[in-house]
Amino acid sequence: MDSPFYCPYSVSPFDKRVHWKQGETFVIPKKTTKIFFKAIQWRKFKWLAIDNIRLSGCPQQ
Repeated sequence: MDSPFYCPYSVSPFDKRVHWKQGETFVIPKKTTKIFFKAIQWRKFKWLAIDNIRLSGCPQQ
């Protein structure tokens, strides 16, 4: 994170029946100060919707 060139998350194969993904989580380094959302154009699709992004801390053990 903190850079648009570091991406620990990979996108699953495109499935035209799935319009959004729910409940996906991933862990980011504790010192992260920026998160970039990067989108590419896939064939004729030229739109992107990002909604209800939640950042939550891990419980202390």
